[in-house]
Amino acid sequence: GQEILNGDLKVEPWMLDLDPSRIKVRKIVGDLECSELGLTSLPTWFQSIEEVTESFDCHNNKLTSLEGSPQTVGGSFDCSDNKLTSLEGGPQTVGESFDCSDNQLTSLEGSPETVGRSFLCYNNKLTSLQGLPKEISGDLWCYNNAKQFSESDIPKETKIGGKIKFKL
Repeated sequence: GQEILNGDLKVEPWMLDLDPSRIKVRKIVGDLECSELGLTSLPTWFQSIEEVTESFDCHNNKLTSLEGSPQTVGGSFDCSDNKLTSLEGGPQTVGESFDCSDNQLTSLEGSPETVGRSFLCYNNKLTSLQGLPKEISGDLWCYNNAKQFSESDIPKETKIGGKIKFKL
């Protein structure tokens, strides 16, 4: 099988149940797009994918977990508008922005270690900012949660390069 896929992959409904034992893609040089498919979990065959060099987009599904996400995403990672309660299983490194807004997150545990641009976690059910990435090079947008956060809620080890938005 082909271990490296060159080019963007837009997942179509017929691809959802492909046999994971026959698909051995480890790296996608391009985007991986699986938004608006009504998914409750990521396709099993995604588990072999370690890296997506551009963006990973699974927004507007019914995902309850990020299990099966690539560990490294060179561009943006968008899992907004799902039913996520946790970020466990998500990527460790995101080169651009990470958007987990409009979910049911109660915790940020499982967030990436580093985010190259902004980290968006507004419209969730967060009561704590524990688990925020160690490094956010851009902005942090975190309004409309179960708690009204302030700068003192940001973990000491987190460095934020841009603006912090806790109110709309």
